[in-house]
Amino acid sequence: MPIILSADHPARARFSQLVLGRSLNDLTSYWNARYFEGVTPPAVVRSAAAVRAYLAAEPDAIAYLPLADVDETCRVILVLGR
Repeated sequence: MPIILSADHPARARFSQLVLGRSLNDLTSYWNARYFEGVTPPAVVRSAAAVRAYLAAEPDAIAYLPLADVDETCRVILVLGR
């Protein structure tokens, strides 16, 4: 269950470009099209604290965070280079 930060969060643009190879506009178009095909887009949360809370409550969730926002409640599986 993927969780993403809101579109105005800088980490979302960085993740989208580095990992997905797409811009925020590309991904908005992609998810709009999938929504009308019955595919649910990832849940959007507004802050790192909200990501951590969601991850704590939902064992099947996965998300990205800036490294500075990672704490002992997070399990890191990948750190992106600069």
